[in-house]
Parts: sequence; structure tokens; C-alpha cells
Amino acid sequence: MEKVLLGQISFESAPAAIQSWARLPIYEGACAILKLEKREDRQKALQSIPELIRPHVEKEVWRIWRLRNEI
Repeated sequence: MEKVLLGQISFESAPAAIQSWARLPIYEGACAILKLEKREDRQKALQSIPELIRPHVEKEVWRIWRLRNEI
């Protein structure tokens, strides 16, 4: 899982069990990004995530953002 989260291997190429385990840190990372007040800070935080895992964190950020705005 560490290799996936560090962007050393792609999420998709990891075994299903690793993908499942990685979803919690992805969710936690997305929550941490959403807690940042300024849009620029959120963008910087996203850019600091390794390229191979970034789309998954970004997707989770948008999923949570939409849910939060529906409440």
C-alpha cells in the first residue's frame, strides 16, 4: 500500500486488497485538503500529492465536496 500512496506504482495495478486498504488514506487525505480554508492552499495541497495517486484523491475531494453541499 505504501508504494501506491507514494506514487511508486499506480492504484490500478495494485491488487484489489491493496486498493481497498488504500481507500481510507485517500479519504483522509481528501478530508485534510477540504479542511484548508483557502482555495489556493487546497490546490497546492493537491499538487503536492504524487502524480499517480493524485487523481484518486482529487476524485474523493469532489465526491465529499458534493456530499457536504447537499446537506
